[in-house]
Amino acid sequence: MHSAFWEIVNYPPEGYEFVLSNTTWDRVFDRFVSRNELINANFALVGFLNKLFPLRLAKAWLDKLLKSTLSRKDIDLIFSMDHPIFGKKPWVIFITWPTFLTGMNTSHVMKYRGFIEQHLTSEYCKKIMTWSELCRTAILANFDDRHFADKIAVIPLAMHRQNFVKSHSADKVKLLFVGSANNPHGRVAAMLGTKFFFDFYSKGGGEALHAFRILNQRYSNLELIMRTGVPSAVKKAFENFPNIRFIDNVIPREDLEAEFRSADIFVFPTHQLTPWTAFLEAMSYELPIVTTNVYTNPEIVQDGVTGLLIQPSKTVPYYWKNLLTPMGSPRHREYMEAIGTPDPAVVDDLVAKTSLLIENPNLRKELGRRARREVEEGKHSIARRNQAFKQIFDAALESG
Repeated sequence: MHSAFWEIVNYPPEGYEFVLSNTTWDRVFDRFVSRNELINANFALVGFLNKLFPLRLAKAWLDKLLKSTLSRKDIDLIFSMDHPIFGKKPWVIFITWPTFLTGMNTSHVMKYRGFIEQHLTSEYCKKIMTWSELCRTAILANFDDRHFADKIAVIPLAMHRQNFVKSHSADKVKLLFVGSANNPHGRVAAMLGTKFFFDFYSKGGGEALHAFRILNQRYSNLELIMRTGVPSAVKKAFENFPNIRFIDNVIPREDLEAEFRSADIFVFPTHQLTPWTAFLEAMSYELPIVTTNVYTNPEIVQDGVTGLLIQPSKTVPYYWKNLLTPMGSPRHREYMEAIGTPDPAVVDDLVAKTSLLIENPNLRKELGRRARREVEEGKHSIARRNQAFKQIFDAALESG
């Protein structure tokens, strides 16, 4: 389960319990669609499937046809991630991004917009939740919201608190980059050459390595941990470079937690939509974050408060019209080509902002403490999120 879903399912609001639908169909969809979209980086396969049909709407239709969840008597309210529910049971939906409603395909959003609007307007759709103001703006920009704008609520993502006392080494400053916690890289990704797209290139792994090459020459007390799949050519170029440790295999959760606990700075010059809980996990371990000022990043990482923002690349086509660059399109191929070569301007800015934290231990510690407070007590806390969830769930059930 993706960490963002895990934080929702395992920490429900008081009086509620999440029951996962685990039919054969759900497992098939998870294996061949959801994991391909979000975990295994099999983007070529997803792009091909998305050209054939809207994957998320197909999921909703088959849910109704197979009556897996809709017919269960022990379910009071359906919580949907990124697709409408076709039925007469009350439901709420959490939208990650407008294109996810059909399966990461912009043309399908345009083609089926009226159909989606019809279901979001339905009396059985009690609330439309999303995780950022940027996503809310994108929803309003791409749909006729006259009949459901008042249903939309922004509920920031949350992370459980970590029970540990932060300690800092006096001898070394440890930088951490995590492309994915346990990305196993599916076989299809390996065959089609997209193996490292999601885990390394789109999250700024190249920029992180090139920035560290400069930083390591400037400072004698650094270490960089790269927990990510690394292309063989890149790994060969850097494998003998001092003070870099690659972790490109799947490791136990407790080992990854140990890396977070011992780190000083989380370096993440990502080119993709904020990877949900990656920032929050770093914040929960009291790490200041250095990341790009793009997408929803500034909504999570407050510049000068919980981290530092660097300029986004001017060579990467982040958007197509007012949506994310659509997968499988010529524009998306431009995106993939652009992120394959580290942008010197991004590297320079990453070096400058990271240097500020390296040279000023009091600043990085203070930003780290503020980041942790945001997760434990602020808008990204489980308590704050569940307060909003409970109000929404209670109102949904009271309205029938």
